[in-house]
Amino acid sequence: MKVVTWNVNSVRARLDHVLAFLAEEQPDVLALQEIKCEVHDLPTMEFRAAGYTSVALGQKSYNGVALLTKETPAEVRDGLNGDPGRVPEARAISAKVGGISFLNVYVPNGAEVSSDKFAYKLKWLEALTDTIDSRYYDDEPLVVLGDFNIAPRDEDVWDTRLWAGSVLCEPRVRQHLNNLLEWGLRDCIPENESPFTWWDYRGAGFEQDNGLRIDLTLHTDAVAIQSSRVGRKWRSLERASDHAPVIVEIAV
Repeated sequence: MKVVTWNVNSVRARLDHVLAFLAEEQPDVLALQEIKCEVHDLPTMEFRAAGYTSVALGQKSYNGVALLTKETPAEVRDGLNGDPGRVPEARAISAKVGGISFLNVYVPNGAEVSSDKFAYKLKWLEALTDTIDSRYYDDEPLVVLGDFNIAPRDEDVWDTRLWAGSVLCEPRVRQHLNNLLEWGLRDCIPENESPFTWWDYRGAGFEQDNGLRIDLTLHTDAVAIQSSRVGRKWRSLERASDHAPVIVEIAV
């Protein structure tokens, strides 16, 4: 089974990229983040013509997550337990495909460490841990994937001095990620020479490989990973998202 996570930064703006990716890679599950549209604006017909069922939790102009699957998904569920925001943001959707539970997440960025947005990020991560602990068992097939807006290790950052203490590397967000690993998830690290998944458009970040690994695939031991790679080609396209897809092969 081929499973992919990809922050497309507007599914409508990059529909040609997504459709080309589906045709070339033929993933069984494609988890999209930051689709930036409401559900009724999702290009459902185009996905169906490509052979995919789509389910989504959308939001006008911001956020939004979707799952595209060859097999019709079961047990589709929106959001997290006790969403911490006054107005829930479209940041999580889950479903079961091929006997595996998938939870697609778009973790808040957090803006600045001193901001309310960072406090919200910490609360959202608490809600994520609570949701996983209450909905799943650590011995069942589970994949949690998406844009985590967390670089787990210093090795996942091109310049640790520049990014130290930032909202993507701050110790508290890394601890939340470690809590998920202690619960029973494993971090599937891409096998590319450079594991980065995001590069800033400013300063020619991609061309200089000044990136970060913030798009993650976490899994329980009941899910056997065969390989994992970053689809850098899709980041090099004209008008590309600043994220590249992470492509994982699962033994079934």
